Formats: sequence, C-alpha cells, structure tokens
Amino acid sequence: MFNPKHPCILTLALALLPGVAVGAGAPNHAPTYSNVCMHPESGDLLGLEISFVGGVDGGYALVQRYEGEATAPEVMKIKPRGDSLVLMHGNTESIAVQREARGLHVTHLDGAQSSTGASTETLPPASAVWQGRQVAVCK
Repeated sequence: MFNPKHPCILTLALALLPGVAVGAGAPNHAPTYSNVCMHPESGDLLGLEISFVGGVDGGYALVQRYEGEATAPEVMKIKPRGDSLVLMHGNTESIAVQREARGLHVTHLDGAQSSTGASTETLPPASAVWQGRQVAVCK
C-alpha cells in the first residue's frame, strides 16, 4: 500500500520507468507543473501537481492532488487531442491540459475543482513536491 509520507518509494519507481521526463519521447517542456501550497493556519497542503513521463506511445502523466495531505498518485495515459492533451484515468477523460506561456492550463473533466472552486486552473512550471520541493504558503 502506498504511504505518501515515503516519497522515496515513488521516486524509485519513477526512476525505473523508461524515458522519465528527460528521456526518449519526453516533452520539450517543463516535466512538472504545480500549484501546491501550504495553508497558513493549518499547515495542510493544497493544490494539484502534474508530472509528465515520456514514452514512444504518447507517455503518461503522474497526477498528485493535495487535499490537506497528498492523495494517492494517479498515473494517467496521455491522449493527444488537437493542441491539447487529455489525461485518461482508465477509459475516462479526467483532465484536459494545454501548455501556455505562463504554465499548464488545466480543465477538470471529471468533476474535480480547483482550490477556488472552478473547473479550470493554471499550474506554473515547478519542481515536484514528491521530490522534496518546499512549498510556499497559500495566498
């Protein structure tokens, strides 16, 4: 069973995957986008983080939601659609993403919402929290 307090297991698992973010078939963009922040009073982690894992078959995205603490990470298949990418959770279209100058524009297709309650949000390029990045206090 995955324990979010032990990111080294996830890091090791991703390191063993072929073409991780900087390998063959990886996107020519930032491998991780994140708006994860820490609630100023409770210290809870809030937000969304998407890391891209390249591959000749279109690749995958590691989606990590933070709702007080890290939820179990989800590996989603990338399905190209025009100038966007759709992240598939099984056979379900979960998230549509489009790279923009300021980051990754995310549209939640699965009913999830941003921290502001909207169905869209923009994630700036960032290092991954599960790789040890310190998070800023939420504004």
